Amino acid sequence: MTRLFLSVHKWVGIALGVLLFIWLASGVVMVLPMKLIARNAKPGDVTVSGVTLSPAAAAELVRTRDGDSSAVKDWSLEILGDQAYYRIVTAAKGNFLINGTTGARLEVNRAVAETLATARLPKPLPVASVTEVKKFSLGYPNGPLPAWRVEFADGAHTVAYVGQRDGSVGLSTGLHRVRYFIAQMHTFDQIRTLGLSRAMQHLVLAVTSAVAVLLVLTGYYLVLPRRWRRRWEQRPA
Repeated sequence: MTRLFLSVHKWVGIALGVLLFIWLASGVVMVLPMKLIARNAKPGDVTVSGVTLSPAAAAELVRTRDGDSSAVKDWSLEILGDQAYYRIVTAAKGNFLINGTTGARLEVNRAVAETLATARLPKPLPVASVTEVKKFSLGYPNGPLPAWRVEFADGAHTVAYVGQRDGSVGLSTGLHRVRYFIAQMHTFDQIRTLGLSRAMQHLVLAVTSAVAVLLVLTGYYLVLPRRWRRRWEQRPA
């Protein structure tokens, strides 16, 4: 029995020791300071005084023209590029971006995505490529979908992800993405990129926790006095 417990404890400990090391090391990286590129950090030149459409009128356009008659949960006025837009958030279909002057709905195509991403940069950079993203990956584990991936030609490997529905922009450099990947290892967010359902994700975490409990219990057994273990092992079945 003791030999079996030693074997189980040894191999389970080796496996979980690697996970524990990753968890601790990634936690250290998470607390290191780093200056991040803020989302939607650079406003355009339009002021609120240039807006002629009221929030109620923008919401009515969403209801009549875009076919979403559900309740409006929230609204805000945002600067995207050089235009002011109402972000109308509905209960059924989510976000709509309505131009505060013309009432037109913003269609975030490839060209618009490039414009929005460039407007958020601290300084202009040449665009290397623009590609469409339709599913999560290790490089893009969360955020709006579908989205445009705008890659810039600079030494920092700057990339922007622009949501096709809401025009939101997230900027990062290569160093930021490395740090974010390490942070995901701390929170086990990579599990989501496996394509598993939420129930299966919970099952994976539950099984890992159960194995960790097994490691602890076998360790406690092995540190018991030898006479106690011998008494336990020699008891009648």
